[in-house]
Amino acid sequence: MLHFIKKGGLGAAFIRKLAATSEGTRTIMNKKDSTISCSDLKTVMAKGSLQIFDVRTEAEVEMGTIPNSINIPVDEIEAALKRDDADFKQKYKINKPKLEDNIVFYCQMGRRGARSTDIAQSLGYKNAHNLAGGFQEWSAKEEQ
Repeated sequence: MLHFIKKGGLGAAFIRKLAATSEGTRTIMNKKDSTISCSDLKTVMAKGSLQIFDVRTEAEVEMGTIPNSINIPVDEIEAALKRDDADFKQKYKINKPKLEDNIVFYCQMGRRGARSTDIAQSLGYKNAHNLAGGFQEWSAKEEQ
C-alpha cells in the first residue's frame, strides 16, 4: 500500500489501496487526492508503472532531475497532452500517456506541479498526481 498526502493538508497522510492490472503493475485507486510523497513515488518508480513529467524551466532542469522524467514546461502541458499520440511521441520521444496511466508531475516546490496535475485531470487523466514538495524535497531526501 502507498501513503499519500491529502491535498490541502500536507501533514495528513493516509493509505491508498492499489489494484493490480493485467500487466502486473499497480494502479492508484483513490482519485480524490492528487499528491504523492517522495517515498511513495520511489515505490511506484521501482515497479516501473508510471510516467514522470518535470514541468520546470530548462534552467531549473539543468540543476538536476528525477530519473526517467521528461521535461515539459508547465506552460506547454495542456497543449502537449492534447497532441495526438504520434505528434506527442515525435516531440517528446516517449509514448503519450493513456487516460488511465499513472502520471506524476513535479516542479521545484509543488505549485506548478499541482497546476499541471489539475490540467491533466481536467483532460481526463484519472491517475494524475503532483509530487509533494517537488524537486526541492526530492533532492533533499536523496542527499540523506
